[in-house]
Amino acid sequence: MKEKTGQLFKAVGKKIKNLMTPARYIVLGFLGVIAVGTILLVLPFSSASGKTIGFVPALFTSTTTVCVTGLTVIDPATQLSIFGQIVVLLLIQIGGLGFMTTTTFMFMLVGKKISLKERMTIQESLDQDSLKGVVKLTKRILAFTFIFEGFGTLMLMTRLVPALGARGIYVSLFTAVSSFCNAGLDIMGKDYGAFSSISAFSHDPVVLITVMVLIISGGLGFLVFNDVLRKKRNRPLRLHTRVSLSMTAILLVVGAAMILGIEWNNPGTLGPMDWGDKVLNAFFQSTTARTAGWTSINQANLTDGAKVATMVLMFVGACPASTGGGVKTTTIFVMIMLFASVFRGRDEVVVGKETINTRTIKRAAVVTTACFLGSFAQALIIWATEAAYGVQLSVIDSMYEAFSAFGTVGVSAGLTTSLHTPALITLCFSMFIGRLGPLTIGTALLNTKKQSANIKYPDAKILIG
Repeated sequence: MKEKTGQLFKAVGKKIKNLMTPARYIVLGFLGVIAVGTILLVLPFSSASGKTIGFVPALFTSTTTVCVTGLTVIDPATQLSIFGQIVVLLLIQIGGLGFMTTTTFMFMLVGKKISLKERMTIQESLDQDSLKGVVKLTKRILAFTFIFEGFGTLMLMTRLVPALGARGIYVSLFTAVSSFCNAGLDIMGKDYGAFSSISAFSHDPVVLITVMVLIISGGLGFLVFNDVLRKKRNRPLRLHTRVSLSMTAILLVVGAAMILGIEWNNPGTLGPMDWGDKVLNAFFQSTTARTAGWTSINQANLTDGAKVATMVLMFVGACPASTGGGVKTTTIFVMIMLFASVFRGRDEVVVGKETINTRTIKRAAVVTTACFLGSFAQALIIWATEAAYGVQLSVIDSMYEAFSAFGTVGVSAGLTTSLHTPALITLCFSMFIGRLGPLTIGTALLNTKKQSANIKYPDAKILIG
């Protein structure tokens, strides 16, 4: 009997192992971290009051930290104990690095060898075409992360230690990690008011510029820095790197110009500031809107035009293999080039002297469509759910919250703290999908087998447009 039971468990284990693809490892890994975070945050000693914050707030907080979003229903500084804040900080770091990068780091600490299966999962998580050098790349990612976070901590300490004393060291570290990981969660509420984010420093260029540098560095992606460092004199940067750098610069400048033009005289945002602070805060809004979640101006006071401009930036997001979310800058670039090739009557999408392959184009189209439809669906759910509770929300504010969640941004028009449980649960799903990406989620859910390349089906004629 025992032998048969053992064989049964062995067979079941083998079946489960066969079902576990790299994408499923990543999805389950993130879910596992969120679950552990929820359990830790729901404990009474995670709360500043000594009483549990409740399951839904704990789940939402764990999800928003692991998915490095920043939307929150509690103020970490005033409602969480030091233990709870440290849990949040660790979840942000794990979420920013990614589950597999963190796992690899832990393996390296204990001297465990990275298996082939684990290398394949790392390859999937970093969207690499080859297994070659993935562990070495992971080590560089860890080095980049700790160097930037250390630099950010030291820079912020020059302003926060004089203002907060010894506590300024802790706040500086938390702010630096949250900024580089594009999370946007803060522990400044105890000192400057609950849910104040970084608004107390809206006139401080050292703090704002430091946070912007960290956000942009984390949002550019580790592959960009790796390519720049490995660049040789006679070898140009990869197309991915060139696109990431140029798109980031364009979005930063264009976004700031739109915010500056729309909000220049708004008394609730940029209006009362001098021209220097207006420019600085417009650039900060443009930077943070692309997945960071920090706010130096009150988002609820933005005009509808500025909210739409911010939503466009949220939708685009950061670069691939970064700490940020959104559909990604390179995805939008591929879609723009696809439109250009169609209008020019070309069969191939050509950039300079390079052709973008069909697989990349299809992936870009799927990601763009899925994120666009998902964001609108989330906005509709928020609006309809709250209406069922007798709360009438504006469509633009519902969309603002939805795009913020799906793009893992974290800026809020002030709705999240007042939303009811059904809307909060759906936001958790949006943040999770936004962090891992529709392709990873879809690949994990659909156990599809590749068809033989030898099978060629006849062309189908479908009218378009």
